[in-house]
Parts: sequence; C-alpha cells; structure tokens
Amino acid sequence: MVIEPGNGFNTNNLSSVGTGKARQGGAVAPASNKPEATNTGAHSTSDSVSLSTAGQALAKLEAQAANIPEVDSAKVAEIRTALQNGSYNIDPDAIASKMIEQDNLL
Repeated sequence: MVIEPGNGFNTNNLSSVGTGKARQGGAVAPASNKPEATNTGAHSTSDSVSLSTAGQALAKLEAQAANIPEVDSAKVAEIRTALQNGSYNIDPDAIASKMIEQDNLL
C-alpha cells in the first residue's frame, strides 16, 4: 500500500501490523528474530474430521451429480431430427398449462 504525502495521514508514526514498532523511511521492522517453535516432543497430536451420515450422503450425491451431463444429447438429437422432418408436434395446451403452473409458483 502506498501512502501519498499530503493526504492527511501522519506517515512518521505508522505501525507495522502486529509489531508495535514504528516504520521509518519506508522500511518495516521485523516482527521477531526468534525461530518458529517446532514440535520436538515424543507426543504429537493430529486433527481428524468425520462427516455425519447426512454429510456423507450429500457428498455422495454431489459426486453422482458431477458425472451427469447438463444436456441430454440423445434427447436434443431426437428433437432436432423431429424438427427437421416435420414430425415434431407442439401441444399449445400443455405449454399454456406449464406456464400457468410456473406463474402460480411466484
């Protein structure tokens, strides 16, 4: 982040995050010179996660849904052929019924 002079911020007293040390001349003081602690003891802990039955079922359904194509290519080909040879029948009553059902849901 760049702070432009004259924008109302006092750039001489900015603190670096978490250290409480002032930043002067654009340099940031290091937070600490101590090496990070390592787990050298004989006892080590490990975290574990387990899903509930509902969570496992949901994960299984998501995996199955990922394998299903979004478009039924066979159905598209069937309709395309029917349109091309003129055998595709449009039922205006069925279309109107579905439109009314959708409108009633709103």
